[in-house]
Amino acid sequence: MCGIGLVKFYKQKPSTELLSECENIISSEQFNRGPNNSSFWISEDNMTMICHQRLSILDISENSNQPFENKDYIGSFNGEIYNYPELSKKNNLEFKSDTLYLKHNINKKNISYLFSKFDGPFAIILYEKSTKKITIARDPFGEKPLFYFKDKEFFIVASKVRTIVKILYKLECNFSLNKKNIINILKYGYDQNKNTPIKKILSLDKGELAADNNRNENLIKKHFNKANNKALIKENSDQITLLFRKFFESSIIEKLRSDVPLGIFLSGGLDSSLVAAAARKFYSNKIESYTIDFENNKESHFKRAQVISDKLGISSHKIIFTPEKALNAIKSLPYALTSPAIDPSEIPLLVLSEFASSKTPVCLSGDGADELFNGYIRYQRFQIIEFLRNAKFKNFIPIFKFFKPKSKLSRYFNSINSMSAGQSYLNMFYQWYDKNPLIEDKEQKTSKSDFYKDDPCLMDQDLYLPEIILRKSDSCTMQYSVESRLPFISKNLINLSYTIRKNYPKLKKKDIFLPLIEYYLGKDIFYQYMSLPKYGLTVPLEMIFNDPSIQNYFNNYFNYDVISKFNFLNHNLILKIWHDIKIKKDNSNLYGMWALFTFIQWQTNLDK
Repeated sequence: MCGIGLVKFYKQKPSTELLSECENIISSEQFNRGPNNSSFWISEDNMTMICHQRLSILDISENSNQPFENKDYIGSFNGEIYNYPELSKKNNLEFKSDTLYLKHNINKKNISYLFSKFDGPFAIILYEKSTKKITIARDPFGEKPLFYFKDKEFFIVASKVRTIVKILYKLECNFSLNKKNIINILKYGYDQNKNTPIKKILSLDKGELAADNNRNENLIKKHFNKANNKALIKENSDQITLLFRKFFESSIIEKLRSDVPLGIFLSGGLDSSLVAAAARKFYSNKIESYTIDFENNKESHFKRAQVISDKLGISSHKIIFTPEKALNAIKSLPYALTSPAIDPSEIPLLVLSEFASSKTPVCLSGDGADELFNGYIRYQRFQIIEFLRNAKFKNFIPIFKFFKPKSKLSRYFNSINSMSAGQSYLNMFYQWYDKNPLIEDKEQKTSKSDFYKDDPCLMDQDLYLPEIILRKSDSCTMQYSVESRLPFISKNLINLSYTIRKNYPKLKKKDIFLPLIEYYLGKDIFYQYMSLPKYGLTVPLEMIFNDPSIQNYFNNYFNYDVISKFNFLNHNLILKIWHDIKIKKDNSNLYGMWALFTFIQWQTNLDK
């Protein structure tokens, strides 16, 4: 993966010095995304600059450096077209990298068609030579980030929001925080409208292609590849596992193509173990695995991961998550995040990525399996909540709160009180337990509530997967120049998951995955693996918030001078919650405070 950037001027021609300063901002802010080569292209009229920071994975020679150029376009591409060899064979051609394939094949007549054929994560910037028009596009799953700012004077595109912010500072262009989006992030961990915390800095939607219209502030947009969400097959349930195996192994083979060493983030859970087992079947070279565990977790993840790595002959590395490692990762978080996304598991992933970076520039991961194959326990809880919501249980909530104000069920009161199924599911992510410091906190309506009503997996695929899981994966691994590859994210598996949920709603992830794990490992190892206890990889926020050194660092942000800058926060309530965490060990609002800390640290360090 790489970093990409664009600065286009519509009115005043910039000086060579200004362009150089903008290029320095892009290359320095996105250096970790592409440390192997940094290049740029400037148009003859000096009004447009395209930048590229390369992480060399395929064809590590300079032949695949970017920006690339052909007869129609200058382009900067971030991502992987996993199926480019198959696409090349259709034209009886062969290329050493997807960059070279793209350079040879893309033209102004086939952009949408070509993008619709890609299977893999990507973001791209194209400058059309004949018209000087800019086109940007992003992959259908939202794996790769792409943000932009546009007004009548400037068009800026980058892989990170903070890159654009720093360029706006340099151009002396005013901008402000988007309070509505920030409140959504602090409530749910992400903005369900898929926007950023900065007004006029927008995220290109997944599967979207957009072109500038000269000085018009709006881009001309269209979706080149909306999810089909249609059943591909009408197989019986016994054949589902075989079909899953076919599609999954095909995806694994694509993700193993690399000219640099490969690793696996192996938690010991079902998803990453399946990835490891399939990878070993098709990859004969050395594979490194990385497992992280917490000090108080009895090394449960180590034990399960060790069974897998011993059976498969994979080199294993064990990392203990300590407060010291946590603090170092926390300090790097504002520079890693392409845009704020609230997920405490970003911290151990940063620790893992830093360790892996010295050994394997590519790491496979099991991310995406739960969202596609009904793997979360919250999907079952949602069905219960919907029953209670439709049964008018909300009428009894005041009584329930009076007698049991801090019961486990109380965190779902917002869901039961919701007006629609879509909002009900969204409220399951609510970060605040019994105290809410957000001012003007009104329930936001989900524009697709009817679309999501019967399928929380579909809502997760549209929102939670790209806005939390994929953003976390990209941000944390790229902070240490590691390319994450997700075998469960492929076109065939996405459509198969829809088929399963539509035709076999009672078929769960374990029903499909477990027979395949047994097939790869053999019965004896499989039973040994299954006999070991499995604990969820839940980040110990109690350890983080109660550690004295981390508390001292948090004091830099949880103080009146910092918090009072945000007029949508109840400053006194936040300080009280922070006091109660430190003095009374009140851990009831740790997720909310983690969300608040993540945003404040990110925003405060934007100009640093």
